[in-house]
Amino acid sequence: MSSIKILRQSTVDVHNSHVNHARYSPLIWGRVTSKGVRERSISPDHGTIAEVARTEGGGATEAYFIGIQLRSRLNPFKHVVFGGLDYGATIRISWVDSMNLIVTCERCENLDQKVKEQQWKTVSIHYNVD
Repeated sequence: MSSIKILRQSTVDVHNSHVNHARYSPLIWGRVTSKGVRERSISPDHGTIAEVARTEGGGATEAYFIGIQLRSRLNPFKHVVFGGLDYGATIRISWVDSMNLIVTCERCENLDQKVKEQQWKTVSIHYNVD
């Protein structure tokens, strides 16, 4: 029951734009701010799932965060390998094979990039940035 109360309280705080991020766990924060997956692609061996996800922080003037998150098929925890604040960029993903993911970023000058990793576990990440 207390976790439901925390979730409700953080939802109210997020919409009023004065949330104390340190008070809430990342799991709850992710659920409160999550807006959804834009694209999902499963590796050819079905072992890794890549997603383009977009989230917002809640304030009217805040930018959306858009990024690529990877996870193992049987693990619900996701790892962000590429992303940033979105001011008009378009991100797409595709698999070459089970160990190579291609990230295409169009209008990437409109992305305030925060994360860009080259490797996650056995997956190599390659970038086509326009």
